[in-house]
Amino acid sequence: MADTIVKSGSSRIFTIQFRARHDHAPMFHGFAVAGSLDYGQGDVTSIEVPDPTRYNSWLTASEFQGAADRVTLPLTFRLTYDLSEVLKLAKLRCAFDVQIHLGACTDPRDFDLGYEKVQVFENALISSYGTTDIGAMSGDDQAGIDEEVEISARTMYEIIPMRYSEVAAGFVGQEIVAISNGDEAGCGDCADPSDGCSKIFALANAPGSSPGVLAEVIATNDGFSTVVESPINTLTLADNVSDGAVVSDSYVVISNETNSLHYATLDDILDGEIDPWTEVTAGFVIGGEPNAIVSVSPLDTWIVGDGGYVYFSASPADGVEVMDAGSATAEDLHDVDAYDTDNIVAVGDNNAVVYTIDGSTFSAVTGPAPGVNLTAVAMRGEKEWWVGTANGKVYVTTDRGEHWTEKGLKGSPASIQKIGWSNETVGFIAAATAAPAARLYRTINGGYSWTLDPRATVGILPAADRINDFTFCPNDPNKIYAGGLADDASDGIIIKGQ
Repeated sequence: MADTIVKSGSSRIFTIQFRARHDHAPMFHGFAVAGSLDYGQGDVTSIEVPDPTRYNSWLTASEFQGAADRVTLPLTFRLTYDLSEVLKLAKLRCAFDVQIHLGACTDPRDFDLGYEKVQVFENALISSYGTTDIGAMSGDDQAGIDEEVEISARTMYEIIPMRYSEVAAGFVGQEIVAISNGDEAGCGDCADPSDGCSKIFALANAPGSSPGVLAEVIATNDGFSTVVESPINTLTLADNVSDGAVVSDSYVVISNETNSLHYATLDDILDGEIDPWTEVTAGFVIGGEPNAIVSVSPLDTWIVGDGGYVYFSASPADGVEVMDAGSATAEDLHDVDAYDTDNIVAVGDNNAVVYTIDGSTFSAVTGPAPGVNLTAVAMRGEKEWWVGTANGKVYVTTDRGEHWTEKGLKGSPASIQKIGWSNETVGFIAAATAAPAARLYRTINGGYSWTLDPRATVGILPAADRINDFTFCPNDPNKIYAGGLADDASDGIIIKGQ
């Protein structure tokens, strides 16, 4: 469908009452059309200074753009004898989501597969409601009655089917255990202009079958058109790595085997500096060796490990401090996610789930799968947590673990490696079958339904045994980088989806 002109008759409307969420079903409106949207991007204001070469003349020294307006969009619905769903939305005065699905040769009622493009309007409210003439004075005046509303949405963006390809194949000889986006979108005022998705850092483990090769970071500053390799020289040839994350201007690697963290600046990695790495052991405890890391700001990083240990770091150079010495749980913790500086959740062996709502005091809650190891966690909100298991199940809670709901995935995955949210509507799950074979799932309705990605009509996912991690691009839910184990059970693989 690339470069095909969209016709106005090729659109259909879905609404999601109370916004997209795992238990909010999209509603199809077959007798509805959308009008022309208005999405003001903010007025441009110039800052002038006197022209030093001419009287009564000024030069533009700088300029800035105001904040983007809310999106406004008129919608028209045919009035039927059923209770009006759009009137219900208007009277509730609660935010909802609108999706306009565009397609040509598919069934428009199929929310997950019946589109070639989707326009998403998040956090919408109805600012006006009315109808066309309800009565007719004569037969000539007889006509259908329409409900006319105008929505005001906080933001809008587009979704299209994803295509996936392997990148950096000549550089990846080891399994990728973590991958991170170290870029920021900008116009060039403070750094090179970027869409926020060019600087990617992939952490590769030490290969047991290739003596003389260290664990390393495989990095790019142009979306893997070019590649830089940075061996982590503070490790030995026998040391594996557990996880990695961008923390401020550094990439931080943790290793369960060395019970320490290792860091180098992003610029030094991208510039190909020789031996840029520093090891820090301060604060780590024997029996609490690190397994997973998450960072939400330059001053707020959490690391979880064996024995239920939770560490905090305000600066990688200064090491870590113990936040919980296995009091909440004594089980090994394997994944951690943070919604903000106060709300953090970690999961681990034997159904272990620990969390904090103040950034420091951790408590345990009963997980969703008694006796099963939990392998992945993602926070979609302060109270909404998504958890994946070692036996291929996915669960969600919206009340901090008081109740859990299982979400089914097609294809009977044997294990879940990663769950993540690009935004409030779009999310991904990385899983593997018993074969093993990597599987990637995508949702475009807040987790209500998950489909295998990519579509069969678009292409295939590059062959891999599993995907261990993925990272997103700010402001673009149609781009993802993933890393894992290639389908030969030895090499690594980096996959780009766009």
